[in-house]
Amino acid sequence: MRDKVTLSVFRDLFRRLGISALWYAGVFAVVILVLQIVFKAAGVDGDVALTVISAISTRFYMLVLGIVCPLVYFTHYLAVGVTRKQFAVGIFAAGALLSLCFALLRAPMLIIENVFSPLALLVPALYGALAFLVGWTAAVGFQYMRGVPICVGTICAAAMFHGMIAVERLQLPLSAHLPISAGAIALVGAVLLVAVQRIPVKC
Repeated sequence: MRDKVTLSVFRDLFRRLGISALWYAGVFAVVILVLQIVFKAAGVDGDVALTVISAISTRFYMLVLGIVCPLVYFTHYLAVGVTRKQFAVGIFAAGALLSLCFALLRAPMLIIENVFSPLALLVPALYGALAFLVGWTAAVGFQYMRGVPICVGTICAAAMFHGMIAVERLQLPLSAHLPISAGAIALVGAVLLVAVQRIPVKC
C-alpha cells in the first residue's frame, strides 16, 4: 500500500476495527471462563472444545464485520475524497490484519495442546480474512440498492460460506488448506474490487 490515502484508510479502519475487537475479545474471554468452569464440572475436555469454539466464534465475528463495516464506512470515506479502490484495499487490509491478530491470540492454546506450527496460525488467519470477504460479498449487493445485485450477492455469499464448511469437513492437512484459502481470497477479492468500483453513489 504505497498510496498514502490507502494507507491512511487502512490505519484508521484498523483502529476502528481494533476497538470493536477489544470489546469482542473481552466478552469472549468471560464466556470462555464460564464455559471452562462448566466443562470442568461436567468432566468434558475443555481445552479442545475451547480451541474449536474460539476458531468458530472468530470466523463468525469476521463474517459479521465483513457485512457491517463496508455498509457503515463506505459513504463516509467517499465523502472525504477517498476513491472506491482506495477504500476497498484499505478495509480489506485492515480486516486481514485483524484476522491475523486473532490467530496470534490463539497461539497459547495451540502450544498447550502441542499442535503449534506456523501453518496452524496462518491458515485460520486466511480463513478469517476469507470470512470477511464473504460477509462483504453479502453486503455489496445492498450498496447497489437494486434487487438483482442484492440477490446475487446474498446467494454467492451463502454458497461461499457453505463451501468453506464443506472444505473443512474434508479434514485436509493444513498444507492443503493454505493454497485453497489463499486462492479463494485472491479470486473473491478481485471480483469484489471490480464490484465495489461500480457501486453507484449519489452526488
